[in-house]
Parts: sequence; structure tokens; C-alpha cells
Amino acid sequence: MIALTERESDVRHPVAVVGLPGSGKTTVMSHFIKQLRKRDGTDFLLFYHVVAASPQSFSIKNVLSRLCMALKKRCGLSLELPTSMEALRESWMHFVLMAAQKHLPVVIVLDAINQLAPEHGALFLEWLPYSLPRDPQIRIFCSMIRGDPLHQVLEKRMSHASTKQAAPWMVTVEAMQPQDSEELVTSFLRQFHKSLTPSQMAVLLAKDDAGSPLYLITACSSLLQFGIYEEMNQELSKLPAKKIPLLASMIHSLKQQFGEEVIRSTLLLVYFSQVRFVLCKYFTGDLSASLHKRSHQGYSFVSEIECTNVNLRRAGFSSMSCCTL
Repeated sequence: MIALTERESDVRHPVAVVGLPGSGKTTVMSHFIKQLRKRDGTDFLLFYHVVAASPQSFSIKNVLSRLCMALKKRCGLSLELPTSMEALRESWMHFVLMAAQKHLPVVIVLDAINQLAPEHGALFLEWLPYSLPRDPQIRIFCSMIRGDPLHQVLEKRMSHASTKQAAPWMVTVEAMQPQDSEELVTSFLRQFHKSLTPSQMAVLLAKDDAGSPLYLITACSSLLQFGIYEEMNQELSKLPAKKIPLLASMIHSLKQQFGEEVIRSTLLLVYFSQVRFVLCKYFTGDLSASLHKRSHQGYSFVSEIECTNVNLRRAGFSSMSCCTL
């Protein structure tokens, strides 16, 4: 994708980064952003936003407001900041164009836009431009789930696009190949001065979901506590082969370590922050007591929670700061 940021590339539309759930879109976007940040302020101005990084990150109005505010501050633009969604929809690209004309090309990276809240037509992509100018140089990269309604909206739009480009408008993230999986495991464990033997690596990569970065990073996190060779072999052999059972196993271990009430309350807080519930609307009185009460109302959080904040931290993002410029 780095090649698509170069001036020589003929990119005239926003670029979609698509893949199935757990295929590694956030990992790919994280690596992409890390590469771009090395050139931020010299070759271009970078803005990135990770949906689900915080409760406020789901709103397209917040995304566009922060982009305009950041460009105005960084580039010294004299434009008036829009306050309504209607004004934002009409003027946010004007901020981008002004910044690109007066300063440097602008690169915008938006991760997981399929998780945006539906307000303001966000999931109909009414806010996203159909085409981009050749000059000044502007690049927009958006990741989403392949085949979901939002991806279908974009495909339909591109099939009727009047402006054609030589560069691809879609980048597909496929399941990782064994060599890529091995490299991910090795680099992740190296951060903690850990490693697997060839036979241990073979056992891990033979698991059903070993082509998923989410599975591999979660599995490696589970293995970090084992330092003795025999213990590692035993843990690898009984490690669940799929993502959801693996997450359930890790949650069970955390319950044993920290107590069921602490883990239940933590998962409830993560869950409600993900679905953007306003806590004060649902919880009254003592928070712990309220959490305990709601935890016995039949919710199955293991299957529902995507552990997005944990994923983001593992992938290199901050779970508390969803965008920067």
C-alpha cells in the first residue's frame, strides 16, 4: 500500500482495504501507519483514526470534526470550523484540499469504518468523496469487512464511477501464509525475549485459525507465562485451535488468577464501551453492584466481545487515543 501513497501512482478514488473478520486488517493497517509515521511532516501530512478505539470513535461527526480541527491547527488554516454534520459533510474535504495545496500531500487512514455508528448516513458513505484530485495529492485508505453491506455500497459506487484510475481501488487482506504467520509469531515473542523451537512453531501453525493474526497474537499472549520447555509443549498441545474457544480459555485463566467478579466487571465495561451504551442510563447506584446484577441477566460476552481494545494495543495502537495528525 505504501506504493499507492507515491506521487507517481494514479490514485483517483479512496482505497478500500478489505478482508474477512480476523484476517488481519487492523494488523495490516497498523503496520501501514507505522511506516507512514516515519515520513509524516516531511513527505506528507498523516491523519489516522481507529473506529472502536474509544466510545467517541464510532461517530463520523467526531471523525470529521477532529480531522478539520487538526488540519486547521497544524496548517494554520483560516477556515471556520463547521459545527453541524451537514456543514462537515460539505466542507471537510475543503480543509483537506487547502492543507494539501498550502503545505504537503495529505494521507488519511481510517480503520474499521464498518463499525461506524449509522447516524448521519455514515454506513451509506455519504460523507466519503467519490473521487480525488490528481493535484494536490490526497490519499484516503479505509478498511472494512469484505462482503458486508458497507463494502457492497462502495462496490456499487465504484461500478458507476466516471473517473477511472490505473491504481487499484481495493486491496484485499487474505489469510496469512505459513511463512508470514511464523514471522508474526517470532517478532511478537522477540519483544519479550521469548522464542519457540521449530517443533513448537510447527504445532502452533498447525492450529485451525493459525492464518489469523488475532488468533496468533492471542495464542502468543497466552504462552508468555510459560518459560520451561516441557510446560510450553504441554500448553501448546492443549491450546484451542480456534479464536473463540481460545479467548474463552484465556478468560477462564484470568478468572482463576484475579477472581471471577473482577473479570466479569471488566468484560462488562469493555462490552458496553464497544456498543456505545451510556453507562449512567443503564447503571444506577453502586457501579459494582449494578455490574454484578447485569452480569446475571443472560449475556454471553465471550462470543460477543471482539476484544478490540486489546487487539489495538497488540497491533501497536493506543486504546485511548484513536486519531492523530
